[in-house]
Amino acid sequence: MRKKFNYLYFGALLILIGAINLIMFLLIEKEKLQLTEFWLAWSMFTWGNIAFDITYFVYVLVKKINIASKPSLLLSIGGINIVFLLVNLVFALSGVNTTTIVITNSILGFIAVAITAYLFINNRIIQNIDEKEEKEEGESEN
Repeated sequence: MRKKFNYLYFGALLILIGAINLIMFLLIEKEKLQLTEFWLAWSMFTWGNIAFDITYFVYVLVKKINIASKPSLLLSIGGINIVFLLVNLVFALSGVNTTTIVITNSILGFIAVAITAYLFINNRIIQNIDEKEEKEEGESEN
């Protein structure tokens, strides 16, 4: 069940990103589709989220972490996706200049990486403590 949840969760995130893109392109005015600011904000949202989600997913698979059992990891990936989504949808629909889009997304990306690194490090420390306690309990029983 551990691996299935990880696949389902990240698959659902990618489907959600696709659905949001589909809805956005159905509702957007034709004039906005010709603006470079729209396409920059759209690419930051779509490709930024996909790259971040894939990196997160690969790390979770390599480290054999079940994110269902770690609420902080589960909430962080969802929260980061929502923040990128909201900020870049506002940018895409309002036509903000490209400098603002790049600077804001750079700051958000840095914050996302910092939060994720902290949570993974914290998760690793807790996992090491749990392993030591289990080892000590096993030795004390013998």
